[in-house]
Amino acid sequence: SPVGASPVLGQEIAGEVVATGESVYDWSIGDRLCCLVPSGAFAEFCICPAAQCLPMPKGFSWAESAVVPLACAVSWCFLFDLGKLTKGQTVLV
Repeated sequence: SPVGASPVLGQEIAGEVVATGESVYDWSIGDRLCCLVPSGAFAEFCICPAAQCLPMPKGFSWAESAVVPLACAVSWCFLFDLGKLTKGQTVLV
C-alpha cells in the first residue's frame, strides 16, 4: 500500500456520502457514489478524494457500481494510452 494508506484491504467503493470536507461542493450527504482508493474500501467507512468520485449509475446495485471506476480507468488506458486512439478513429468492441 502507498505511504499513509489504510491497512484495511479493498480499492473499489460504492457507498453513500455521510460527511464531506470543507472544500467539497460537488457532493452532498446522501449522494450515492463510486470511487477507487489506494486501500480501505472494505471498511465500514472510507475516505475518498471528491475529484475521484463518480455518481452511482441509476439501476446498478452497490456491487455493480463499485466496479465502474476501475472498468472506466482500464478502458481509457487501453484505448487512449496504449492504443493511441485519436479523434476521428473508430473502435469495434
